[in-house]
Amino acid sequence: MEGDKPTTVLCTVFCNFNNYSVTTSSKRLFRLLISIATDTKVKVVICFDRADRVLFGCSADDFLHFVCIHPFAAMTASKIPQ
Repeated sequence: MEGDKPTTVLCTVFCNFNNYSVTTSSKRLFRLLISIATDTKVKVVICFDRADRVLFGCSADDFLHFVCIHPFAAMTASKIPQ
């Protein structure tokens, strides 16, 4: 943020799941690709499990379980007026 000029920052989160099965016994970890854009530039940031647990407030296993139960949650959230 430079000086007193207001800055608009947009953040997009990309989620991909290779396997939607919740029954597997292996522990899942977050790896999140985030694109952060300002008026003049775009930065791509990759966050891993420790930071993602803070952002999401749950483990990757808990998040996947939520996604399986509510498959259209992301589409509904994107339609909420800003």
